[in-house]
Amino acid sequence: ALPADAQRAVNYRCTVDGRLQAERLTKAAADSAPSARALAAGSVVVVSGGAGGIGRLMASFLTARGCRVALLGRSDPAAVASELKAAGLADARLCRYLQADVTQRGEVHQALDQVRRDWGPVQAVFHAAGGRADGMLLRKDSQTARTVLAAKVLGAIVLDEATRGD
Repeated sequence: ALPADAQRAVNYRCTVDGRLQAERLTKAAADSAPSARALAAGSVVVVSGGAGGIGRLMASFLTARGCRVALLGRSDPAAVASELKAAGLADARLCRYLQADVTQRGEVHQALDQVRRDWGPVQAVFHAAGGRADGMLLRKDSQTARTVLAAKVLGAIVLDEATRGD
């Protein structure tokens, strides 16, 4: 059952004719496909956007379950170290930060080669990288839209190519 506070509206929209619409959380059926399986303790997981809040939350969730997490991000590792420590991600046996821009094939391949040398093949990838440009994409100029989409679209392609053999 959903918690009581999940029944409240979580997204509001104003329609063209001025009506207010509210969306609510609903319970969804779990995917029972044979390919959907839980990650075992010791699994090697890559999280892109590792310096961001979503990446750190994902890493905390995964390391608490015994996964080894390689965080990829554009930020300088020295600048990220204190944030990772504050998030409880300072144990290098379970979590490492590697500087790599997911839109750059060479950087991603180099980082993942290091992960494989240290921990073995990658079992899962969580793609949380993204550019910071708040607001609706439709209101962006073409250069800003291209930059915002590059981390998501090109990053997904690069990560897929780089982990295809795992």
